[in-house]
Amino acid sequence: MSTSPGSYLRSQKILHWLIAALIALQYLAFDSIGRTFSAAMRGAGLTYPADVLGHIVVGGAVLVLMMARIALRLRHGAPSTPPEEPAPLQWLSRAAHAAFYALLLLLPISGLVAWFMQLSSPAEVHEVMTTLLLALIGLHVAAVAVHQFWWKTGLIHRMV
Repeated sequence: MSTSPGSYLRSQKILHWLIAALIALQYLAFDSIGRTFSAAMRGAGLTYPADVLGHIVVGGAVLVLMMARIALRLRHGAPSTPPEEPAPLQWLSRAAHAAFYALLLLLPISGLVAWFMQLSSPAEVHEVMTTLLLALIGLHVAAVAVHQFWWKTGLIHRMV
């Protein structure tokens, strides 16, 4: 299903960039929650300093916004892949987008479960997925750069 020949809906673009900003905020401002969680696991009890509250609120917002984004994607689809993109890379692109959707749903869920149930296994999964998300973001940015500067498809205009 395709929304238009060359662009996502305005609402899809807004959600994309809002989620991207929230993810950046998580990494840059609220990454210290791990220390508080480790202390709680050693018996110190859960505390809610500003950085912890920020991490929880932003993670919850990402979860809600991702559910909205998935609903829009299911309802309106996405633009077709540029014909300049080789078929194997089209498959990789679809796989990367599926991984983004999965990670951006599972990360907040695993974090909430780990925090509120005080379970170390979901916390460890959360940490691994955080690393995977960082790698996927790097791959995504590199792919956009290849489209923009190597294949000159103008792909970035679909999301701006």
